[in-house]
Amino acid sequence: MEKLQQAIGRTTGFAALKETRQTDILVLKVKDPALLALHVSKKGTKMNHKYSEGMQASFNQPISDTAHFLETAFHKPVLVQGRLSEHYDFTFQWQDPQQKEAALTQELEQGGLELVPSYEPIEMLVVEKVK
Repeated sequence: MEKLQQAIGRTTGFAALKETRQTDILVLKVKDPALLALHVSKKGTKMNHKYSEGMQASFNQPISDTAHFLETAFHKPVLVQGRLSEHYDFTFQWQDPQQKEAALTQELEQGGLELVPSYEPIEMLVVEKVK
């Protein structure tokens, strides 16, 4: 692996290293288990995603799928707290891109979830210019 990293560095002029860094993150927590239970996928639901302007929906997906979408929307790592092993159906909608984060936060609360800001060590890939 080290030889491959060196070859990539020589070819591209950049090197990538895994590092653990303290950073701002969001923790996805269950706020209301009863509300979250309403979003558990029913047996037989097909795994599916739908995207359009102002809308993202996922059906029969693990909570990690929702966390990944939230990372993209909030531009921060999202860690799921606790073991949520079910698959879920969530639809997120927003009208104004400037208000997207507020709309997503409100819809998470309606789904029994919340995002809590935190500052924690996270392993990340750091790309540097080779000297």
